[in-house]
This record gives sequence, structure tokens and C-alpha cells, in this order.
Amino acid sequence: VHGIATMITIRRLLKYVAIIATACLAFKLYKLFDFGVEDKYVDDKHCSVVPTPYGPEDLQLYGNFIIAAYDAREQNNRVKDYRLDIKSNGGILAIDTTTKKVTILEMENFPPNKTFHSLGIHLFKNSTLFVINIDYVQERDLIETFKISEKDGIPRIQYMGTIFVEGKYFAQFNDILGLAEDEFVVTLWKSTPEPDKPSGLSAIWKFAKMALLKTTSILQCKVVNWKAKCKVVDEGYMMNGITTDGKYVYANDLMEGTVNQYLINQDNSLTPVEAVDIGMKLDNIDYDPVSNKFYIGVLKGKDFVSAGSALAKGEDAMIPGGVMELFRENGTWKKSLLFLQKIQTGASTAVRKGNEIYLGSWLDHKILICPIQFPLQQKR
Repeated sequence: VHGIATMITIRRLLKYVAIIATACLAFKLYKLFDFGVEDKYVDDKHCSVVPTPYGPEDLQLYGNFIIAAYDAREQNNRVKDYRLDIKSNGGILAIDTTTKKVTILEMENFPPNKTFHSLGIHLFKNSTLFVINIDYVQERDLIETFKISEKDGIPRIQYMGTIFVEGKYFAQFNDILGLAEDEFVVTLWKSTPEPDKPSGLSAIWKFAKMALLKTTSILQCKVVNWKAKCKVVDEGYMMNGITTDGKYVYANDLMEGTVNQYLINQDNSLTPVEAVDIGMKLDNIDYDPVSNKFYIGVLKGKDFVSAGSALAKGEDAMIPGGVMELFRENGTWKKSLLFLQKIQTGASTAVRKGNEIYLGSWLDHKILICPIQFPLQQKR
């Protein structure tokens, strides 16, 4: 009798464990695919588009200009042999925020035979531009540095040198933040040089695995004689954009949907403070000192997965994206989804200039310009 009672108790316990595990998994999937986000999109007439040569992944504000780094990442990802087929198709451009005129900037003194595939950029103290350059052939990430100034009313960039990162990291650099002329922080996000692109159930499994395992990190690097030695500051599911307000560093974990905050100590070391839940998948983040707010490029997990099959086949895919505003008020973090849109696919960096938001893309060949406030339109 005692044995039978014990078996019944164990079965009940296993049943309760299964119920709890199922509930936890359901909640994780609900959060993973962002089912709780309303499908509201802005009307096309409220925004304008600035064409770019390729996907303008990252943006920085420089005076009256938006500086954008672009690259044909989707095209590069489809080549069969990087050593034979890869072409240098990255570059840097400037947009005059008054006239909206686009100028492709000459990278003065940059080695002519060197490939350039830009990803994250950071403008340090309005004078030094740090640029992540993906070396597809060597499967490594380089940090290019440029001196930026203005000449005849147009930004001018002059190549200073290349920083080589010592050690091997099994993930690709995504975004960069300069802490000093000889020190920077980078986020790592996916396999090097680019991830494979599964479709169907394998895409869902890969997406879920990235959400369950912390496989990427944040590195803090010190530069001596153009060589950087790095240490791991923190780990995440898929680290992405990074910015600072001068006192703290803020880094996005795309898969977890959080903005992770780190205190900058006197010696520039970083101490984790808290993680702010945004409730969507995050790409890049930018701090606007004028409004004292953060602007984040966001998208929904379910849209990203549904587009996986088309991207794997080299086809066009619509991944609606938008902008989240984040700010602190009376000691509490507050967030506001400014808009979602279907004008541009693959939203990345959101930068505010006055009453306008400039939204970059890792996939589309355009920058979207929208007002800070306008009426939303229900799903069309």
C-alpha cells in the first residue's frame, strides 16, 4: 500500500512539473515571438525615404549631418567563396538634415586594395569615427579609425589606421562604442563571418536556440600600438546595439528584448546595473542628449522568423520595424512605441534630430525619416 501511494505521489508531482514547464515554455514563446505587440503601422504619407547604395546598418549624428555606414550584407552572404567572389561594397555617407541631400564620403588615405564591409560605427567626441570592418576572407573583425571634420559644408573623413583585435572570438562584432582614443567596447552577436540561413522548422529551432542559450558577449578592449586586447564584460543571448549617456553604457540584447545598463567606473571598467525589458526584439540604440532619451530600432520576433525562408532563398522579404523611445522619469524607466511601419524592411538604428527620427536598415537600401509624433494607422 505504501509503495502504491508513493507512486501516485510521484505521478502527481511529475504532472505538476509538466504543467509548470509547459506554462513557462508557453510564456517564453509568447515573449520570443512578440505576440503581445499590436499591429499598428504608420501611413506612408507621414514619412519620407532617402535612398542609399546598400543597407545603412548604423547611423550617428554629426552636427547637422547623419553619418551612415552601409554595406551589401545580404548580397555578400550569398557568395559561394569569399576568397574569390567577395567585393568591397561598403562605404560611409552623410545626409544633410536640412536639405536631405546625400553625399558619399571619400575615405581619404584608406588603402586602395583593402576591402571595406562596415557594420557598427561610433563617433567619439565628435572627432574620431570608429568603424567595424568585417574581413570575410580572414573571418575576423577589424576596427577602422577615421578623423572626421567639416570642409566646405560637407563632412570629411581621413583614415588614421586599423586596430587588430587579438584573440579569436566565435562571434561577429556588431556595434562599437569608444570610451577613449585607445579604448572601446564592442558587442558580439552571431557566428563569423555570417550565420547560415535555415528555413522552415529549422529556422524556428535556430531562433529558439538563440533565445535559450547565452552565446554572445560584450568585450572591453584596450589598444596599444594598433593592437587591442579584450576582456569579456558580460554575456547575452544576442548582443547588438550599444550607446552611452556619459555615465552609463547601454547595450541591447536582441533576443532577450532588454537594454542592459552598466556603470562606467573611474577607471572606465563597467559594472552591470540592471536590465530594462522592452518587450520586443531590439536592434540598435542611440542616446539623444537634447531630449535625454534613448531611441531603439525594434521589430517583432514572429515577423523575423516568417521572413527566414525568403531570405534563405535570396528573395526579398518584408520585416516590419519601428522605433521605441526609452527614458527615465522619477526614477522609473518608461517606454513608448513611437511607430511601426512597412515602408522599410529590417529596421536597425534610430537617431533623433530635432523633431525627426532617422531609421536605418541592415536589409533595405534606404533610410526612413519620420516625425516624432503623428497619428497611427491600424493594420492595413
